[in-house]
Amino acid sequence: MTEAEVQADSSPGAPGGRGVRSTSIAQARDLARRRLRGLDKQLVDDCLLVVSELVTNAIRHGGGLVHLDVITQPGHVTVSVQDRSSALPTSAAPTGQWLPGGYGWPMVCRLAKQVTINQLEGGGKAIHVSIAR
Repeated sequence: MTEAEVQADSSPGAPGGRGVRSTSIAQARDLARRRLRGLDKQLVDDCLLVVSELVTNAIRHGGGLVHLDVITQPGHVTVSVQDRSSALPTSAAPTGQWLPGGYGWPMVCRLAKQVTINQLEGGGKAIHVSIAR
């Protein structure tokens, strides 16, 4: 799949049943913006940060993005990302100096009301982040 392609995914294990598979972080944010239209600006900004971080990690460390979905529900928004790696997200070890990488996962956890990680049959994982409205 090329960076420009976005395909609908109706896989049964996907929350909401309709997300996208993509290799583009910009496409992922575009999907999120469409799903979050009309919601509070701070909530939208928080969700876009979570989408950007999870999709970036899936592409860089997770063997590629398999599925993304953003679901609005009463009281919260859930961002779900599936990738091909079973490795769990980690934080950067403190070094006393600013080095790139490893800081996004703690940010996701701070923004989240709840984080759930499921290991998938056949490999990979699904990360579900609930953000309060």
